Amino acid sequence: MKGGMASMSEEPFRWKDYTVENVYRRMSEQTRDEIVRFWVENRVLPPRIAARRVPQIVYVIRVGGGDIMGVNTVYISGFGDNREPYYFFRMFIRPDRRGSFGLMKFIAGRTYHFLKEYHDVDPMPKGIVYVMENRKFHGGGMKRWIERYGLCYYGKNERGQDIWYEQF
Repeated sequence: MKGGMASMSEEPFRWKDYTVENVYRRMSEQTRDEIVRFWVENRVLPPRIAARRVPQIVYVIRVGGGDIMGVNTVYISGFGDNREPYYFFRMFIRPDRRGSFGLMKFIAGRTYHFLKEYHDVDPMPKGIVYVMENRKFHGGGMKRWIERYGLCYYGKNERGQDIWYEQF
């Protein structure tokens, strides 16, 4: 999902009506607390797990410059037959703000370009894995659309969710 370019020192930027900020491994305590509250209030994660997951945040998406409406995270895990390191991408958008596949595609693209240039990890992950939890992404037309954006289909996980990946 190679979208817009991202630089290592990027400033917050606008995408349509949203402000998007890269906070990967560099966020304030206030932002950390706000993200934990966001996850807990939206019943995504309990407080203790939310607090542990905060360091995985790459982008915080806000309505205007205010309330958080979405975040994306990555974590590193083994993938494929050789269990090589890959980033695993996740994204949560507040239910009342869902409906724009364009936003997910844009954030995935920014994340791809940012992490491709992020070399403060050893060993360096080989790419990004996307587990499509949303059933809307499982249909044939959507699969063809995703393939056109350069992702490779890997198969399904034990929960029946499609797994896609792209290499750096």
